[in-house]
Amino acid sequence: MENKLQLGLILICFCLNGITETNAQTFGTAVGDNVPMYGTINDLANQEDLREQTISYRIVDVNNTIYVKYVASAELVDVVDNYPAAWTAQLRDWGQDGNNKYEMNLAQRSEDNLIAWNKISDNQPGYYQFREGEQKVKMQVFAAFSPHDAENYLISTLFDYTKGIINNPKTGDITPPEMGNISVSESEATYSIAFSATADDDFFYYVYDKENGIEQVCFFPEFSLPKTQSGVTYNISVMAVDYNGNQSTVKTVKVEMPFDNTQNIAAGRPSYASSGTPSMGNDVNDNTRWESKSGDDDEWWYVDLGEAFDLNRIEIKWEAAYAKQFEIQAATRTLADPASDEGWTTIYHGDRELTSFPYDEKLMVDAAARYVRFKGIKRATDYGYSFWEFRVFALGKHIDVDNPVLTSVHIDNVEVVAGEEALISTVAYNQAGGKFEGATIQVTINPTSAAEILNKDGLLYVKGLTPGSYTLTAIAIDGDVQVSSTAMLTVKEARKVNSIEISSESVAAVVGRPVILTVTMKDQYGADFVPVEPLEWVVSSGSIQENKYVAIEKGAATIIAKNGAVESNMVKIEVVAEGENLALKKPVSCSGEYEDGSSPVTSAVDGNAATRWVCPAVDPTNRDYEAWITVDLGDVYDIDLVEILWEGACAEDYTVSYSLDNVDFGEPVYSKTGVEGMATVLHQFYGIKNKARYVKVHSTKAATQYGVSIWELQVFGAISPSTGLTGVHGSSVNIYALRNAVSVNNYKGDVIIYLLNGSVVQKVTVDGNQLIPLAAGMYIVSAGDISKVVIIK
Repeated sequence: MENKLQLGLILICFCLNGITETNAQTFGTAVGDNVPMYGTINDLANQEDLREQTISYRIVDVNNTIYVKYVASAELVDVVDNYPAAWTAQLRDWGQDGNNKYEMNLAQRSEDNLIAWNKISDNQPGYYQFREGEQKVKMQVFAAFSPHDAENYLISTLFDYTKGIINNPKTGDITPPEMGNISVSESEATYSIAFSATADDDFFYYVYDKENGIEQVCFFPEFSLPKTQSGVTYNISVMAVDYNGNQSTVKTVKVEMPFDNTQNIAAGRPSYASSGTPSMGNDVNDNTRWESKSGDDDEWWYVDLGEAFDLNRIEIKWEAAYAKQFEIQAATRTLADPASDEGWTTIYHGDRELTSFPYDEKLMVDAAARYVRFKGIKRATDYGYSFWEFRVFALGKHIDVDNPVLTSVHIDNVEVVAGEEALISTVAYNQAGGKFEGATIQVTINPTSAAEILNKDGLLYVKGLTPGSYTLTAIAIDGDVQVSSTAMLTVKEARKVNSIEISSESVAAVVGRPVILTVTMKDQYGADFVPVEPLEWVVSSGSIQENKYVAIEKGAATIIAKNGAVESNMVKIEVVAEGENLALKKPVSCSGEYEDGSSPVTSAVDGNAATRWVCPAVDPTNRDYEAWITVDLGDVYDIDLVEILWEGACAEDYTVSYSLDNVDFGEPVYSKTGVEGMATVLHQFYGIKNKARYVKVHSTKAATQYGVSIWELQVFGAISPSTGLTGVHGSSVNIYALRNAVSVNNYKGDVIIYLLNGSVVQKVTVDGNQLIPLAAGMYIVSAGDISKVVIIK
């Protein structure tokens, strides 16, 4: 194979249209024309029609990226198109010595297979990353013409390539390509930049805007710029370069991305605070939050937007520790001391009560700002200030101009649901494209019966009346200057219930105790919606009042909610117990609690879900440690239900055990593993009938580094009668231990003997009086409605 490779570096500095290229560009290029391709030694019988084909290639090396275009002969294209999966060509890198094949990589593909493997019949270029630190390699052109599992492919001989080398097939050619026109067209998602050039030899285009990180080779006269960067101005420069290294003049076109006023311009920007972790307040993560130190009103948080914008809205997603009184402040210039009040201008003052958290608060503002600060004045709780997200929105970048003149007005398209209101967004612009202050803006609707324009504290709203599409006209007036523009108003049909989803706070219930049901209704637009008319409830047993289910008897209950023809999912609740909470204010013991007496173990059985028991971590770096709590019910009960309401610091692995004597708890009755931490969660255990006086919750691994914590431990069941009660036919049943047996007197019927963990040892039918031999140990002997603990020695 003949390859004429010559070494050359071309350093050109150029200036055009006021743009100076300060970084000289070095191109390495290589040309292979009519390169013979040979069938491999494998499976030669299937490759007769692949013999003696040729392929041409063009290689461009720019800043460690190898761009490749393949040009196949007409005969080879025919072969490619006639094969089932004949679709690819590529460069292979065999390393500096030609004995270390890197396959497609050149060492690493910069894109997926559709780019790295190029369909030569469509003449699609590909690009690859040159291996780091490598300067010279032996390359090879490779073409595959069959499915992945076959052996039909062709290769060229190896040829040397050195990074930056220029192949000059016409010695002494110094004639550069001539650059033609450059133009921009726009689609919904992209800007397309088209250009042209003429040259005696084959050439490529070098497209760049280094300020915005664009530097790319194009083999075709077009370049696409996605509309992803709101408000960014691009200066796209293009020049044509032939494979002798000759460069055309540069032509540049300006592309201004429209400003997206729905974009949160505070997202991920540098933020600062008087305390806490400020970045968590604008990290676009609703699961993290900025939290100031507890107990202090004078706290602040601010974000640097990078440049000045004309703000129109602030959104704060509050955690329960919100600010009752606060200010939003703005500054356009760098502050000497951001912690001081000097240099800040208040643009919003808040003073209100909030409920139902997290709470999304929207604040309408009108100010130019690079820095936006939240300044706390008065806390709503005893804690600090806390928000999940602080979002900032703007009409556009702020542009200062001398002697501003009103030149245009913009109005956004508006969608509003019939019977509801939506804000109308308008902005007047000056001759520099910045916001024009002081213009009077009027908005009209055609026809007027479609909607109503409302003015609320200087902000314009539209109230939808009749569904349909209409025209909004904004007119901006400044003295004798008057400009206008139009937008579309869409009035959608009034909301109605489209879906209902219900869930229960618990899967098990107690007779007479309310169970909260959560109802989520969506309208036809996918938004949360609560209709005026109440829901219709269909309940198999029990009743529902104010979204709370109350059971009247044990058993399974099913619940469905309806709104007209729309029906919810079915919720099933097992009513497993009746009576009062047996653990309420009963004696408790535990493995540990705070030394200062805060969060004592008694808080877990005080009936107050706002107080809790905390067993602090022994070692915060090790979550594997023992922590337990035991409640004495005061008598023996048949346990129907155990409930544990964990605080966020819950147990990851734990068990529930029963005992009659607070000594032998036997095998756990229930166990739970893999519980995630930092979440208030209710765990319920039921379905296994056991007798117990003591109930123990034993954690072996905490889910967080904060120890384990329980809001409430509740137990429900029926009392298990003790000995001495009247037995069958009014006779007195007597149960007692006698040497190595248990004696049952004055009883006819079945006697069941249990271990303390509830497992059955044996079942005996007694007719009056009987001795039942037993091994040494402690047992529960049950005769009808009488149970007694006996010890066999």
